[in-house]
Amino acid sequence: MKPSQMIWFQLLGRKESALDCFVIVNKGRFSSICLNEEILRRGLGKTVRIEGLAHESQIYWKLHKRLLQAEMKAVKKRKGIWKEETFIKKLKEHISNYKLIQKLKQFATWLRIRL
Repeated sequence: MKPSQMIWFQLLGRKESALDCFVIVNKGRFSSICLNEEILRRGLGKTVRIEGLAHESQIYWKLHKRLLQAEMKAVKKRKGIWKEETFIKKLKEHISNYKLIQKLKQFATWLRIRL
């Protein structure tokens, strides 16, 4: 983002000191990006209920669907929090948690101290 870019907050609801908003950044004269969707698309968050709108309203479901679609793109591409560990990482973790390996490490440390 550039300091000159205009940011819009579309108020969806309010509860005490918290505001539920869509955050929109102007990218140019005729285009803009919804940061809420972009965060989900990059796998940096999860979709939650939009508390500021009536859940039976058509606009609620339209917006919720957009957010879920953005989240699903991240899930399919395994981005951000949806990134899965590689087989090698899982194997290393499994081996390091193995009791025999832990005992051998303790023995090696003990032996190193004694020598």
